[in-house]
Amino acid sequence: MRVVIRTDSSSLIGFGHVTRCLTLADALSSLGVTIEFVARAHHGNLNKHIESRGYKVHSLPVITEFDLQTSLKGYEKWLGVKQEVDAEETVKTLAGEGVDLLIIDHYALDQTWEKIVGSNAVYTLVIDDIANRYHKCNYLLDQNYENKNRYLKWVNKECTLLLGPSFALLRPEYALYRKKSRKKIISI
Repeated sequence: MRVVIRTDSSSLIGFGHVTRCLTLADALSSLGVTIEFVARAHHGNLNKHIESRGYKVHSLPVITEFDLQTSLKGYEKWLGVKQEVDAEETVKTLAGEGVDLLIIDHYALDQTWEKIVGSNAVYTLVIDDIANRYHKCNYLLDQNYENKNRYLKWVNKECTLLLGPSFALLRPEYALYRKKSRKKIISI
């Protein structure tokens, strides 16, 4: 099984999206799944760190044309290009090889990107937590407090919503910490 994760990190964006995607990647990898990342080479990115964890990273180039950068709005500035450009670059990067699951964790990507790139995958999973744009995906994961109505207008009818803390992407050591802290509370 081949899983491709599209996410970014930088000194502007931060590292949270990559961190939660690495947690999911580690869990899937432990089951024998092949994981690859597609990430733009923004200033201050974690692409080398992702590679050091054993995952292939397809780095998309940073475009610094002034006219382009001034035309970007909102979260597009984090992406660094229009999402249609990003989608075309991603499709070229993945050309020739099937993708079983495409995971998208980026505030600048929505159904426009997902329709273009998602057609190259059997399934698509969007990781989101702001419910502010339309998605075309098979699954949407939001690990925050569950509110089923929050996404109803933002996803296609066939989308399965994975909502709430029971879907939290936490590293395994947090489960160990929880067990230890519960033992301390019980013994008090």
